[in-house]
Amino acid sequence: MMTIGVRNGPRATIQLSTQAETQPDAQLLAELEEIDLRWRAEGMGMQYRPLSSWLELDLLLARLGIGGPDYIIVESLARNRFVQTMGDPGALIIEVCGNAGTPHPDVWRLRRAPGDVLPTASLGAVLFEGGMDAENLFTVDEAGRVFREWLRGGAVSGVVLERVVY
Repeated sequence: MMTIGVRNGPRATIQLSTQAETQPDAQLLAELEEIDLRWRAEGMGMQYRPLSSWLELDLLLARLGIGGPDYIIVESLARNRFVQTMGDPGALIIEVCGNAGTPHPDVWRLRRAPGDVLPTASLGAVLFEGGMDAENLFTVDEAGRVFREWLRGGAVSGVVLERVVY
C-alpha cells in the first residue's frame, strides 16, 4: 500500500492506493494469529483491540494526526515487543521495544542511516519543534515496513536504533 499525506494549513489530504498483499489471505491470518497483534491509540487508555490485517495497520498509520489519533501502539503479545509511532503521515517518529511487559522495557527510537534524510522532512518541522531532526522522521510507507519487520522478527533494516530514556 502506498500512502501520501499532505498537510495544508489546518486541512489535510490523504491519498491511498492499494496493492494486493503478497501472501495468500490464509497465510496472512495464520501469521497474524501466531504473533498475536493488538493495537491501541490515543484516547483509548489501556484498551487494546486485535489487529485483523496488515491493511488495517496501513489505514491506522495513514490517519495519524489527520482526523485520527496522534499516536498508535501495536504490540505482539507472543513475542513481547511493540512499535509505537506519532506524528502525521509526512513525518512520523517511530520507537520500538523488544522486552515489553517487563518493569523497565528498553525503548529505541529509529534514526535513518547516515546520509539518508527524509525529503519531506519540512512537513514535520512545525510538529516537532522540540528537537526532532530529519533523521528521526519517516513516511507512512516506511513506518508500515518497520512495523512489519519489528513485529515479525525483532530487527529493522536500514535504520539506527537510539536508546530512549523516559
